Amino acid sequence: MHEMARISKLTGIILAGGKSTRMGKDKGMALLNGKPLVAYAIETLKAICDNIIISANSSDYKQFGYPVQADLFPNCGPIGGIYSGLMCSKTDRNLVLSCDIPLVSKELLTYIIDHSDKNKICVPVHDKEYLEPLCACYPKTSIALLKKLIKQQKYKLNGFLNVASAERVLIHPGLPFYHPYLFFNLNQNHQLEEAKVLLNKYKNYR
Repeated sequence: MHEMARISKLTGIILAGGKSTRMGKDKGMALLNGKPLVAYAIETLKAICDNIIISANSSDYKQFGYPVQADLFPNCGPIGGIYSGLMCSKTDRNLVLSCDIPLVSKELLTYIIDHSDKNKICVPVHDKEYLEPLCACYPKTSIALLKKLIKQQKYKLNGFLNVASAERVLIHPGLPFYHPYLFFNLNQNHQLEEAKVLLNKYKNYR
């Protein structure tokens, strides 16, 4: 893979959230090959972003050396983390990345950015219909609509994307960085073992 150029004026917002009920612990701190899941997101984002913010409600994340932003609207899920991260960000464009999809690559994120408009949300879609709002580009201008929907207790991100008329970028097998587990999502402890195998198999894609 070629070396990725740093994209200026771009902030990476890592959604580390809080305690995962299915994992029974803070998901971002769960160890994969001896490294916290949040560290994989940091490693991927720091190659292309000048700024990184960790959206989390635990001060434990301060050990990674980046600003940690707690939820400004607690208990409303990922939409609250995105809103809080954007409020903390100082750049117009922002890459939001959940900590629980460790096989995401720099090439994938750069592809999303390259196909985005600075004033619109750009979200990847794969297998014809699956949106990935937790691996997407959000402009600061999203803040007003996010706040409105949160106050209306409309927390579903797919609903937000529809209202926001988000752009969609298709991720398909013809892309040079593609592999079928780019968006592999970790929700349960047993998936950590599966992820170890996948990381080794697709290490050249990261």
